[in-house]
Amino acid sequence: MATTRRLMLLATLVLPGCSSSSPAASATTDAGTDAITVIDSGTVDTGAADTGAIDTGIAAEAGAEAGPAYPAGPYGVAVGSVLDPSVTWQGYVPNATMPSTIKMSDLYDPDGSKGINAIVFDNAGQWCVACQYVAAYIPGWLSATGGNWTALGVAFVTLVIQTNNYEPATVATAKQWRDMFQLADTYVAADPLITFATASLPHTLLVDPRTMKVTVNLDNDANYGGPAADPTVTQLAMTNH
Repeated sequence: MATTRRLMLLATLVLPGCSSSSPAASATTDAGTDAITVIDSGTVDTGAADTGAIDTGIAAEAGAEAGPAYPAGPYGVAVGSVLDPSVTWQGYVPNATMPSTIKMSDLYDPDGSKGINAIVFDNAGQWCVACQYVAAYIPGWLSATGGNWTALGVAFVTLVIQTNNYEPATVATAKQWRDMFQLADTYVAADPLITFATASLPHTLLVDPRTMKVTVNLDNDANYGGPAADPTVTQLAMTNH
């Protein structure tokens, strides 16, 4: 892929309820006298015994909802590394009208229940002509008449790292990029800290959502970045589909 500009970038790379009871009392009133007789039954309410046992049914249900734990570290961004789940960005999730926090862990889909079968991280600078060139093809890759990546469950994540003036990107930068290239049905976020440190742009990685491992550096894939959808991405999505 074409490298548009050499960057000098430094990634900154984060009580039990008490129940009390009074002795039972009953009052008998004799209409013929003023005396009231109180009878103490002597019964003591001991209450239910707390055995300390855990409701295993509730615990099991909670564990099932939590699902598999995120893969353990050490974490990194090189091919073969597991991505750090603590990483977050500010930007737009697919079809959102307002920005929100996007978490790396949101993309983890160990059993396919989220419908994510492949993740593409596309790192771009607003000033980068080659990045713009690639971005123009993304809607086609996602469409049914193109690569059909939407149906295959490819999560496309554009991380805009710099503005046109080479300043750290903001949410406003991400929105401008999203609107310019009609990427409303993808993830687009600002990444001023440059999660995936790079010396050149565009910089694109393919990640398996079942393991959150970086599987391929698409910078070295001659099939990526043109009108046709990259078969490497398609194959991973079909494998996990």
